[in-house]
Amino acid sequence: MTSYIEKNLLEGEKIIYKTNRHWIVYAWPVAWLVITLLFLKEYRFMGNLAIFPFLIAIVTGIDSTLDYVFSEIALTNMRIMIKLGFLARTSMETGIQNISSIRIEQSIMGRLLDYGTVIINDVGSTRTPFRRIANPYGFRKAVQRELEMLNIPAE
Repeated sequence: MTSYIEKNLLEGEKIIYKTNRHWIVYAWPVAWLVITLLFLKEYRFMGNLAIFPFLIAIVTGIDSTLDYVFSEIALTNMRIMIKLGFLARTSMETGIQNISSIRIEQSIMGRLLDYGTVIINDVGSTRTPFRRIANPYGFRKAVQRELEMLNIPAE
C-alpha cells in the first residue's frame, strides 16, 4: 500500500525524515480497559456495568489505531508534509522555504516518553500545532538541517 506522502511526492522530491504519531495515542483505550478490569474485580455483583467502559475502550482503541496507522509526517527536500487521522483528517503541506520557525511543546511525560506537540510557523503567520508526535526534536533538527542546506536561517 502506497502511503499518502509517497503518492504525493513531486518530481525530484525525496523523503529526508519520516516520523509518526507516538504510541501514547493508546493511553485512553488502555485506561478504559483498566477501569473495566477494576469493575470486574471489585464489583462482581455489578459486572454487567463493566460492559460500558469496555465498549468505550473498544471504540477509543479503534479510533486510536486508525489515527496511529494512517497518520504520516515527513520532511522532504522541498516541503513538510503532514497527514493525521483517518475519518477526521488533518493535512498540511508547506514549502521548506516558507518555514519561519518550528516550536516544540512537551509535558514531563512527553519528555520521558519522547513525544510532543510540533508547532510549525510559516512566513504567512500560520501557526499549526500537531500533537502527540514521536521524536519531535529529531523532526525539528532534520528541518533545521534542511534549511541550513538551502541557506535559509532557522529559528
